[in-house]
Amino acid sequence: MADEQDASQKTEDPSQRRIDEAEQEGNIARSQELNYWFMIVGATMVVVLFTGPMARRVTQLVAPFLASPDDIATDPGNLGRVLFDLFTSLGLTLLPALAVVGLAGLAGTLIQHRPVISFEVLVPNLSRLSPLNGLKRFISPRGGLEFVKALLKLAVIGGVVVTVIWPKLDILPLMMTYDVGAILLTAKSLAVSLLTAVIAIMLAVAGADMFYQKWSLLRSLRMSKQEVRDEAKQSDGDPAVKARIRAIRNDRSRRRMMAAVPEADVVVTNPTHFAVALKYDSATMEAPKVVAKGQDLLALRIREIAAEHKVPIVENPPLARALHGACEIDREIPVEHYRAVAEVIGYVMRLKGRSPAAPRQPRPR
Repeated sequence: MADEQDASQKTEDPSQRRIDEAEQEGNIARSQELNYWFMIVGATMVVVLFTGPMARRVTQLVAPFLASPDDIATDPGNLGRVLFDLFTSLGLTLLPALAVVGLAGLAGTLIQHRPVISFEVLVPNLSRLSPLNGLKRFISPRGGLEFVKALLKLAVIGGVVVTVIWPKLDILPLMMTYDVGAILLTAKSLAVSLLTAVIAIMLAVAGADMFYQKWSLLRSLRMSKQEVRDEAKQSDGDPAVKARIRAIRNDRSRRRMMAAVPEADVVVTNPTHFAVALKYDSATMEAPKVVAKGQDLLALRIREIAAEHKVPIVENPPLARALHGACEIDREIPVEHYRAVAEVIGYVMRLKGRSPAAPRQPRPR
């Protein structure tokens, strides 16, 4: 019941990350029917291209055993050598045919999916060896569907075989009167006709099975809404972690800002709600720069640090509010505040006994 409930909750399409993880585990959509189709095509090519040369070569190798078996020495040493030579020659003769069929099967695999190297399938899994689990897989809906599919495939292919062979049944008794060459040609013609029909039917079967395998894989990889949210957190970052990172960055920025207050020329206050620390060097700056600003408790801390380092504090509520809202840290003040700030800095510099320098006019753009 729990498994059914979990399956019912998996209503979301799998993400690309989920598909990639399944691929790394070797869980990809594969159709054995498409592999079989390629192998049948390869076998047909073998029948068309190689049956004549292979038949002649096999006849040459087997003929001495059938025509004059008495001439073959049967002592253990010689018989073993003769049999070894025979099977070696037969293997080399059949090797091209086997290579064509094997390469065709490999092409059927590669055309479905690029090569995937996965060591997950090599990890021992005792559940695969359990007879009980094997029985469960066999009687599962998927196992039942595979069984029905196999029966239907056998029925269709059997029907094709009967359809192709039935009209030519009258030829089969006559083949006993043919010589070896005629028998081989007749058998080749029947085999090519039969394989061609099977290829046509299997192409449709393989196409349908490939579509089903992809659909079945995507269905098995479906995700619940909670899994989608968890994956989004892992991909984009946990909101709690991101908030913590922002807090650390803000704290470091605040520390750097507070370290700049002792170097300021003046602190403009509200007097209690806002505080803005300004610095101006006529030799290097076109206009005064905001080196620190804060509100409420942070404004109080800026004033405390300014008082500790004897930085002048000027109460100008309208200017403090305007600078706090319009200026960024380490940025020069906007043009519209030049006059008001120049008056404040001039006042501070006169207190210090220095000659005030007016902010430079902004460069034309």
